[in-house]
Amino acid sequence: MSHTDLNQSPEEVLEYWTEERMAEAKPREIRLPQPEPPEDQD
Repeated sequence: MSHTDLNQSPEEVLEYWTEERMAEAKPREIRLPQPEPPEDQD
């Protein structure tokens, strides 16, 4: 967890993470599963 006080209640955390903040927040790395090319199957 980053910059989140442990003494914050879930409600306070949700109040902090407004849609605007969520939109501005960027993960350090976005790992999306890469679709593997379909193999030929008989």
